[in-house]
Amino acid sequence: MRTGRQTVSPLPAASPASRAGEYPNPVEWSLDPAQGTIQGPLDLTFFRDHQLLLHLEADQVGLLTREGHLDRILLGGRHLLDIGQGRNRIAPEHELVLMVLDQVFPLNWTRLNPVSWGPEPCRPLLGECTVGIRGPAAFFNTFMAGSRHLEPAFLQRLIDQTVRGLLEQVLTGADFDPASVAFPELQARITRLGPDLLQDQLAVFGLTCTGLAVYTAAPAGPGEGLLADPTEIAGQFSGIAQ
Repeated sequence: MRTGRQTVSPLPAASPASRAGEYPNPVEWSLDPAQGTIQGPLDLTFFRDHQLLLHLEADQVGLLTREGHLDRILLGGRHLLDIGQGRNRIAPEHELVLMVLDQVFPLNWTRLNPVSWGPEPCRPLLGECTVGIRGPAAFFNTFMAGSRHLEPAFLQRLIDQTVRGLLEQVLTGADFDPASVAFPELQARITRLGPDLLQDQLAVFGLTCTGLAVYTAAPAGPGEGLLADPTEIAGQFSGIAQ
């Protein structure tokens, strides 16, 4: 993961005055939303005996971590971080993780990677879902704690697995039992599912569901595989991955 934008470079050597708390030229740092929802970690060792002036927008947060564990959350605004050893300073062993809260993680479930649910043979759930970060601390502790460097693709897979698991739990109820609910009614119930369905469960993981649009494939006919061609069904849902 890449970090944000530095506006002052390179760092000058720290003077005795700066070590005493006088920093006429702090290093300014801001987050570039184009670089992704999660950026970092930024190693603060590079800023030892200097100050880092962090600019965060209202929809951005900074997480100070140490040895893979969350130490402090910085909300939107300007934060002057005094890096170094001593009282009221940020130890240089810390790292800074930056998050953009108004961006989302898109999840797409197609015929090649559907959500499987129900008794054997499992039924496929297809469509798309978007989730965002609701609680930075819970999100970090769930998906990032203990991992100094987490690749975006791997993080995306962890989030996808979490949402899949929650959907599978919801669809195990009697209201979604293919053996007792006729397919047209089953399809109608599934397509009525919306983002509110998962909010309470996702909050535990620091996530919020911002969009959910899913459907299930029609039952396979004689001689067909489990996944019948869902083209006719899928055509009812604009923008859904097939």
